[in-house]
Amino acid sequence: AVQTPWTEKFINNLDDLISQPVLTGPLLYSQNNRDKHEKKMLREKLYPENSQKKILLHAATPFGWNYLHPWVNLTHDEYILHINDLIRAVEKIEGLYLAVRIRLKSFYGMSLEEIKRLFISSKCYGIYTEGSFEEYLIASDLLVSFSSTTIEEALQNIIPVLQYDPFNRYCHIPAQKLEKNGDSEISPIYYASSFSDLSWGIKWIANNYLNKKEEDYLDWSDHILEPKIDWFDKIINR
Repeated sequence: AVQTPWTEKFINNLDDLISQPVLTGPLLYSQNNRDKHEKKMLREKLYPENSQKKILLHAATPFGWNYLHPWVNLTHDEYILHINDLIRAVEKIEGLYLAVRIRLKSFYGMSLEEIKRLFISSKCYGIYTEGSFEEYLIASDLLVSFSSTTIEEALQNIIPVLQYDPFNRYCHIPAQKLEKNGDSEISPIYYASSFSDLSWGIKWIANNYLNKKEEDYLDWSDHILEPKIDWFDKIINR
């Protein structure tokens, strides 16, 4: 079941594909079918004191050394660094709020309080473990991640993405690179490979995109899959 254009490209590049790809579009991913009033109410419910700010949502899953994911996933120490860098960048910019979505099961044997002690202290962010991820995503203005299916899910919902890779080793999806001394353009997806580029880049995104709402001028076609309407009928007929 192909849910995104990036999944389709990956499958099309496989040499020994046995299965027959079916272009279903999002099945497991959330889909943004809420109007502006519903989104406003959702923001006020999730972020009552910060609903008027631009919301950056961090979503990623760390893996312990007992898993063989050394390249495309974050270890626990990298995950903590990832978020602390983001906190340092966001707290310097007025009008932004960082929502950190954490899976407690990713920190086996640790309580939420113990996990919280790993992050630097700041009023610019909050940690969230309960409720539907779909609601947090739809109520946000920008998703920040390293490598996750949430990247493709956000793009499906017309929510821009910032891929932050301070280790300069992996880019989940080709993106507009943010460099302090480079030329940056408005894009559905960005990439920063250092803390200085992250700090500068978030401010650049806020000034040039989040505070201007120019999504109507962006081309999202590379990221949104138009499903075959009759895909289920064809399976039944077989």
